[in-house]
Amino acid sequence: MKNRPTPLGLWWSIPLICIPATAHADAILPYMVVPWGQVFLLPIVILIEAIILWSLLHGRFRSTLFQSFVANLTSTILGVVLYVATMPLIGDRLFEWWFKGGFSSEAIRSACIALTFAVVLWTISWLSETFVIARMRKTSSMKKISFPCAVANVASYTLLLTLAIWFGKPSTSVESNVDTNRNSTNIETFLKPNERFPYIGFWKTHCTDTFGLVIEATPDGRYTVAFCGPGGCDKTEHLQHTSLTDDPTYRIIDQNTIEMRWLSGPDAIHHRCGPST
Repeated sequence: MKNRPTPLGLWWSIPLICIPATAHADAILPYMVVPWGQVFLLPIVILIEAIILWSLLHGRFRSTLFQSFVANLTSTILGVVLYVATMPLIGDRLFEWWFKGGFSSEAIRSACIALTFAVVLWTISWLSETFVIARMRKTSSMKKISFPCAVANVASYTLLLTLAIWFGKPSTSVESNVDTNRNSTNIETFLKPNERFPYIGFWKTHCTDTFGLVIEATPDGRYTVAFCGPGGCDKTEHLQHTSLTDDPTYRIIDQNTIEMRWLSGPDAIHHRCGPST
């Protein structure tokens, strides 16, 4: 979390320490980001699954390739829907659980989240693709289709997870940039009001949040903006200094409201709050 703090970026890193990357195929779409991206990976997954399905189910390869395309497109759409439906409900709680560090290490917590996502999403991909291909092949025997689809999904997920782990392994731990002595419950005791620095304080999107942004003064007459949650805050030595008022990435609305333009949507507006507000 060097330079400008990015809570959204940190959120995406939670399940991505072990699966650090959005494989744009299958229902795992919202949770992985393999560097080669959607244009390259989706055709490869479609081709791999088509070869497996063709070898186990037989038939014309061109037809099987089209079936694999439709099936993967369907499971990808389901993955997007799943993300949109679930993240508003579980996102904050999941983030808080990961960031507090109440269970084992960062790597273990990340692995638990990643494994849970992978199992759920693989099951969705397997079931949805089985249904789609059974319908396209006009067969009522789901058992005949389910095993080949399971094998195909195991192969594609193995590839995607391998690429994600190989290319997405972080060079440094998130924890190495976090000061665990300062957190969202005690940060107010570290803040020193100063008339020359009117924007010192703890800022949140919603004052009921358990995390937010801490703005503090620097010796050179500027500010640092650090992310702060229940498990700790950014170490200020890793952060850029900003004037806030002359920085185009911030817009001062009033003394207690700032728009963080490096964020988007409603999350960009932050209000000065206390940790227990």
